[in-house]
Parts: sequence; C-alpha cells; structure tokens
Amino acid sequence: MKMKLFLTFSVILVCSFLVGNLGVAQQRGSKEERYSYYYKGSLVSLNPSKRFIAIEEGIPSFSSFVENNQLVKDPLSERGSLKNRSLGLYRTPVSKGKKASRPDLSSKIPLFSDTTGGIAQPVFEQGEALLIPTDEVIVGFKNETTLPEVRTYLAPYLNSLGILDVREHRVNTFILKIDNPSNGRAFEVARQLSALDQISFSEPNHIVIMLRDTRLESPVIKEKFRDEEFIVAYRGTKGSPLNVTNQSGPQWTTLASLDFESETLPEGWVVGYSPDHANAYWGPTSYQAHGGSSRSLYCAAQGEEAVNPPGPVPVNMSAGLLSPLFDLSIYEEVYFELWFYAKNELIQDTNGNPTLLDYPRFYIVDDNSRDFDSAWLAIPYTGDCTIDPTTSNGWRKLLFRVPPRLRVPNAYFIVAYFSDAFNQTEGAYIDDIRIIGTSDVDTEPLSNDIYSTRQYELKNVGQIAGLVNSRNDMHVPETWEIVSVSPDITVAVIDDGVEPDHPDLNLVTGYDPDGSVGGQPRGNPRGSHGTNCAGNVGAIKDNGIGVVGTAPDVKIMPIYRGEIISEFAQAIDVAVDHGAQILTNSWGGVGSPSTDIENAVKAALAAGRIVLFAAGNGPDRPPYTYDVAFPGNLTETTDVICVGASSPTDEHKSASSSDGEFSWGSSYVGPGPDVVAPGPWSYTTDLIGEEGSNDGSEIDPSDITSADYSSSFGGTSSSTPKVAGIVVLMLSKNPNLTPSDVKAILKNTADDIDLPGVDDKTGAGRVNAFKAVSAVNGAGRLNVFKSVSPITGREGDVNRHP
Repeated sequence: MKMKLFLTFSVILVCSFLVGNLGVAQQRGSKEERYSYYYKGSLVSLNPSKRFIAIEEGIPSFSSFVENNQLVKDPLSERGSLKNRSLGLYRTPVSKGKKASRPDLSSKIPLFSDTTGGIAQPVFEQGEALLIPTDEVIVGFKNETTLPEVRTYLAPYLNSLGILDVREHRVNTFILKIDNPSNGRAFEVARQLSALDQISFSEPNHIVIMLRDTRLESPVIKEKFRDEEFIVAYRGTKGSPLNVTNQSGPQWTTLASLDFESETLPEGWVVGYSPDHANAYWGPTSYQAHGGSSRSLYCAAQGEEAVNPPGPVPVNMSAGLLSPLFDLSIYEEVYFELWFYAKNELIQDTNGNPTLLDYPRFYIVDDNSRDFDSAWLAIPYTGDCTIDPTTSNGWRKLLFRVPPRLRVPNAYFIVAYFSDAFNQTEGAYIDDIRIIGTSDVDTEPLSNDIYSTRQYELKNVGQIAGLVNSRNDMHVPETWEIVSVSPDITVAVIDDGVEPDHPDLNLVTGYDPDGSVGGQPRGNPRGSHGTNCAGNVGAIKDNGIGVVGTAPDVKIMPIYRGEIISEFAQAIDVAVDHGAQILTNSWGGVGSPSTDIENAVKAALAAGRIVLFAAGNGPDRPPYTYDVAFPGNLTETTDVICVGASSPTDEHKSASSSDGEFSWGSSYVGPGPDVVAPGPWSYTTDLIGEEGSNDGSEIDPSDITSADYSSSFGGTSSSTPKVAGIVVLMLSKNPNLTPSDVKAILKNTADDIDLPGVDDKTGAGRVNAFKAVSAVNGAGRLNVFKSVSPITGREGDVNRHP
C-alpha cells in the first residue's frame, strides 16, 4: 500500500565534530613533531584540524583573509577564553558531494601570519574538547622554588625562547608568557624547557572548549526541528483507549509490538514512498535481524526499484513505515522502542557542520495540528558505524519518550528512510518495535518532592518504560534510614556553574579558578550542566518541590572550572582551599593529559579530599573510542574514584543497552572505571526558566516551575555526582575516612553486574549505598566482606552481601 510522504533531505547534526587523533609517541629523544609536548617522559602529539582555525580578529587584512578563504565564523567564538584574546574560531569552506575533498585549513596558518601580521593557531579536535594553543606555557620545577628564583634561573633563556613574563601559578609551578605565539609556538618552547635539569614538566596552556556544554547529553535523540512539508495528511485506524490500574509500580500497557517475522504488517500499519522519489520502500528481509529473530524490515526491499540487501539501494529515496492512530491522551508517559542497523555517510553543510546524506529517522506526529518531534536513527560518523563493539552485532536501540504536548488523542508514528542523489551503499534495517504507555508513573513516593517518584536510580520500580530487574538501583532510601547528611560536609561541584537562585539546592559561596567569589552561570557563557550535577548530588528532600539528591540538602559549593588548562588545575586547588571535603568532576576529557591538572588532583588527595571523575561517554562523537577520559584514568596510580555509567537494568551503558540512548556509551578502555552508577534518564535540577536543557516542554508544560528541572540528564556526568552523594553519606557516618578507605568501600560493596566479577566495563559493579554505609563504622575501621572470584581466583573480585 502506497502512502504519499513529502520528505526533506538535508539534516544537520548540531555540535558534532570530526576529530583528530591524540597519540602518545616514543620516548624522549625520538623525532619531535611540531605540535607535541612531553607528559611523563613520553611525547604527546596532537594533529591539527583540517576544518578549523583560530585567528586574531580586528587586525589589518583580517577581513580579506576570511573572505578570500570563504571562512565561516563558528558560534563557539563567543567563549570568553577566545574573546579575551581577540581570537575567533573559523571553519573551512564547504565540501561539495560525498567524494569532494576539502582544503586543509591548518596549512593556511603561515599565510595568515605573513599577510596580516596577526596570530593564527591550530585547533585540535579531541573528542569532547577543542584545544587551542595560547601565548602561555606552564612550567613545574622539581624542587621548592620562588618566583625570584625562577626568574633568575630562566634569565639565560629569555631572549632565545622569547619569554616575556613569569607569574606564579601553583606550588613550584609557574606560567610563562611568550612572544610570537602564532602556529602553536608554545609547543616548541615547552619541549625545550622540559629538557632543563631543574624543570619537572612543561606544557602548553591550552584553551579548552568543552563541546559537551554546547549540546544536550544525547544530541541525536534530542535534536528537534519543524518542517511542515514533511508531515502529510494521514488517517489510520484509531487506537482504542486502554484502562490501566496502578499497583506497586507503574503498570505498562503495550500499545503495539512488531517483530516483522510475518510477511504482512499488523492491521493499520502501512508502508509507502513519496512521489517523484524512487519507487522503493520498507519490506521484510531474512538477510539479517536483531537478536534471535529471523526477519527484519529493510529499506528498500519492496517497490518497483526494490533491491535485495545489502544494496546498494536506489538514489533519491523517501520512504516510510506509518502506524495507525493512537489515543495517547490517557497516558502519563509513552515510550517508543525500536532496534535499528544503519551505516551513515556525511558531508559538510554550508555552515561547515557534518550533514547526514542517507539515514533513517523516527517521528511522532499529532494528526490534528501536524506538530511533531523526531530523532535521527544515526550517529554523526563517516563510514561503518556498526563497528562499535557495544552494539548488538551492529544493532542499536532507540527508546524515545513522547513529549507531553504530543500525548494527544490522535497521534501516529513514522519510521522513515532517506537517501540523496549520490551513489548509495547499504540501506537501513529496523526490528522489534514496541510502543508502551502508563497512566501513572508517580508511584511509591520517596518524599514529598513531586518528581522523586520518577527517580529510578534511587528506587527502581520500572519508572523508565518498565525497565527493572528486581531492585537494580543504588539502594538509597533505605540508606537515609540509617544515616543523616552531616551539616559539616561540603561537596564542590567543579563544572560550568550552578544556578544561584535554585530553591531546591543548598548552596554555599562559589568560586572561580582564581579564588574570587563567583562560580555562577548568570551573565556568563556557561551551561546548565553544573546545575544538573548539583541536583544529582544533593537536591533538597521534603520541601514539596522538584527532586531529591542522593545526599539530600548537602552543602554544595559551585566551582567554575574555567576554560584553560591552568584554570582547571586552579579550580581543584580552590575547592580544597575553601574546605570542600568531596570534589565531584563531570568534565573528564580535556583532550590531552596535563601534568598541571594531575598535580592538582594529587594535592587534593594528599589533603584527604575525596576526588571523583567521570569515565567519559565513549563514542558520542568521533573518533568513537571508549578510552577512559583523563583525569579519570589516574585511578590506576592514585585514589581518584573513576565512575562509569550503567543502564536502568544493570547493564554496562552502551549503544545497545536497555535505556535506548544509543549515541553514547560508558568509557571503559584503560584504567577505570572503578564503579558504575545509573546514568541515563535522570530527573534533576536545571537552570531556572527556559534557559536550561529543559525549555519548559519536557516535563509538564502547564506548570511553569517544571522548567527548573530536567528529566533526561545523562552520561557519566550524571553517574559521578550520584556516587559523590553516596560518599557524603559515608563521611556523615565517619568523617575520618581517607580517600583510600572510601574507594575501597565503594568497590568492595558494589553489586556485581554485567559480566561476572570485576570487569573492564563496569569495574567492581554498580554502587550500593546501603552496603557502602553499612560497611563504615564509627571507629573508622572498614567492615568489608571480601570473597574469591570464581573467574579469576582473586580475593575481592566478587562482592557478596555481608
């Protein structure tokens, strides 16, 4: 049966970036590359971006250079760290077509300097961060050294290295300002200084632009747009209203379930294509399927131009699978679940953003208003995205929560596939569609906080699409019964600021990296991320609003982490200097290792502070590795607690885990994680009003205060502050615990999940607050029960209930 669909092709994946690689090269004495510095005796080499350049603005011939090279100014140029240096971030010209090559913009750096006399810097695209060299070098000395002594020691090198000024930074660590910094000359200066006998390390003081701050945690799932031409008049069989009775947990009703094992679609489901497009559309295939099934739906397996998988499929396809009408107005929450297998191709759009050419996409539509929401069934990657080892043989899972405005009496769903006019490769496959709803997700209240019943990580009764395996949560409410949060404990949330006026947070004075009072997002180019993290730690309990944190009402000290390497290190120092006992850091992944940051972390640990870092969110942007992010990977040599993420059903959070946020996974390659905690679908605090990640439409559009909360915070960024809250409860019972004590307790009392025993992906397991606090006694001794792993034979590899 044909349905007329008018579909568009051009899709922009906002804030995804093609990334250069970071390599740790040979030992000192090997061939040195231009953009390299030493870290722990090894040469770290950075590859400059071909499509980004940072150039000095407002100088003679600047505008001519931009115009002649057809450069586009990137919005990230508004970051204070760039504006303060009169630098703008510019993009390469547009590529034309799939096979078109693009110029290497980094090669134009000498041209800019020669023609304008200004500063041009390479840009290093390092996963979750952009690194840009400055005119500063960080230098650490082996022995106790004063500023006058440093100036005397460096006097013979001032002219040869172009050192203009020296200032104090941290203990025995100083920042040097250099002349002629263009083209990353700080690297050359750092390498030469590192060879001097009194210097322990030397590294460029990079600008660090955290790309996470420019997007939502799940960019593919969260991206929205309006295109009235896409939505066509469609009438199907209206779904019958279903009555649901709520008991101990949400009772979920299956509205539809499709496994495509039959040659025919269920009643009311149809496939079709747009006129003036290829006559090919979704059809059943046995070529491959998800899980243990034998068939899936492939585009394009039907139509006059149909092809057998794996293709190549026709050009100019515009095909859809459409559902019947459903009455979603009787449900408090509705989820659409689907498995898909797709390979992606990208070019750049006119703004330099990666643009998907051939892709599947999901839609939920209000049949009356034509309002809709959507999700790409794709990740921003050129090539075979099925090689991700955390997929299910290439299959990824989507779990889409229908927004409140689309829970209407006449709603329908579309799974579409588009291809452009260029040569095609393999089409897309979909399988195991499920649509479920519940009439009451607010069950078993943990407190009188209105959204606390939805916080599955505290007590999981299936609030997220019915996803629960027995009691796979952090066992927090029962922990509150045996310990109260101490008023003497303060948690430093080192991040992009915390909403200063949020009524659901117990905030104390915040600080900026230089120690000045601040740490707030108002009036600064900072995001809502820190506010999300703060709510996970300690949102106030029983105040009749919002959510509740793992450690309710704990004092939270906002620390703005800054935007250059030296500021990240100073932010850690400031948190220690102002008395925070626990430092939670959800910014793991500054692009390359830094001795300056590492020394700050070690100093905090030496001062007895508990330091937690996020493991990182795996392949949520190129180059799609699962390497544990620095500084979380310091866990192997220090008492840093590295936190990964688990799913609502105690799996390693991955592209194919039950939560359905397929665009990211919890990093696990290398040292860490030590433990995991539930990551996705987290209710937490947000910036007040429409400024945060929730613009007011996410939870309850009829309640203006619901915009002050987010229902979809995720990533290891969310897991880490939840564990920090558990640490608060442990220290509330015994404030004398050392960083080593806390780390040992968390690991030895974690619930073993995923693979048996201690494993790379989930470490010792998912944290158990009740067991961790029970393992602490008032005298400071550890009451930890260890057992022998049946897999490794090592003591302590498997935790058993004490």
